[in-house]
Amino acid sequence: MGRARARVLVLLASPMSTSQLVAVTGQGLGSVGRHLRVLLEAGLVRRWGRAGRSVLYVRTAAGDVVVQASESESGLGEGPGAGGDLNARGRPSRAARGADTP
Repeated sequence: MGRARARVLVLLASPMSTSQLVAVTGQGLGSVGRHLRVLLEAGLVRRWGRAGRSVLYVRTAAGDVVVQASESESGLGEGPGAGGDLNARGRPSRAARGADTP
């Protein structure tokens, strides 16, 4: 699984809409939609419900297993600074980049 798709899977520990995923990841709407379709077909995420007109997605138990395995293998984490020092957008944190100031 590529890092962009893995980042979407990691973020879906909590229910999020496509628009929220676009905002958090910086990926385009089409890319996020494709990632969600593949993850849905693989049984790693499911539709959780609605918030207004938006459909919310969340990880399944199988998705949790994949994320846990990825954390040990590649350093992907649940949130900022976790397993590999990624920030909330899934990019290296300032500390991981060697920045001197917070």
